[in-house]
Amino acid sequence: MDEKPAKTLETARAELIDSLRENKAENAKRLLQKYDILRSGKDDSGRTAIHWAASGGCLEIVQFCVSQQEDDAVASDDMGWTPLMIACSAGRLEVVRYLISLPVVNVNTPNNNKQTALHYAASKNRPQITSILLKNGANVNAQDNYQATPLHRAASQGHEKIVPILLKEPSLRIDLTDSS
Repeated sequence: MDEKPAKTLETARAELIDSLRENKAENAKRLLQKYDILRSGKDDSGRTAIHWAASGGCLEIVQFCVSQQEDDAVASDDMGWTPLMIACSAGRLEVVRYLISLPVVNVNTPNNNKQTALHYAASKNRPQITSILLKNGANVNAQDNYQATPLHRAASQGHEKIVPILLKEPSLRIDLTDSS
């Protein structure tokens, strides 16, 4: 008898993740309201509903999660990825704008590899997001575990739209070297 609720919850979790990946806010909200544990419950990677909502660009659910618990906005998964990092990597501009508007969100928070949201925006060729992060205090000189800066990441991948944005930053240190 205990097995059925677990299966129901696991089925609901899978349905929630699918809904968030596909930006189906109504279905996701219905599941979150029915199973409150799904908002804060972690998957095998330590990700919660807000991480999946940020990945899928589901702004309404990101806002819903934050309205339930403000600290969801800065929750990190097992690798230290925050919702902001995920949204930057996935190119979810509106989610990025919303998250950086929150006082609890620090654009310079590093993950376990010392990469910041700016590293991901630069490496994924996201010019608008890169500019927004810089305007909101992102450290253009942040170095990851390999001493790579966002400029190193963008240049090594040939991102011709990102490199000029980073080069215009007055505080940029072009003398920083990575470990490669």
